[in-house]
Amino acid sequence: MAGIADLGHEWRTRAETLRAYGAAGPADAVERCAGEFEDRLREWWTEPLSLRDAAEESGFSYDRLQRMVGEGDLPNVAGPALRWCAAVTCRTRASVASPGLAAIS
Repeated sequence: MAGIADLGHEWRTRAETLRAYGAAGPADAVERCAGEFEDRLREWWTEPLSLRDAAEESGFSYDRLQRMVGEGDLPNVAGPALRWCAAVTCRTRASVASPGLAAIS
């Protein structure tokens, strides 16, 4: 079974098939949908998270995340007054499988 990040590629493959059968309009629509999906997935994967939100998503406690940011184990993406981490870092540390965004970056 393909992962969620493979969906954009799968749609592009289907668009090629549609185009091969002369359905250029629907193929263009499917390709646009694939691009929009990939853009939204990339935004979700890389969005900054507050430590409270990161704690919910990662399974780490708020205190542990705060220490990790303070010690430099997680990058602070908000500056010295606020502590936020990049979603990709927290989601990866939570053993959430990477959706293979390298293919759509």
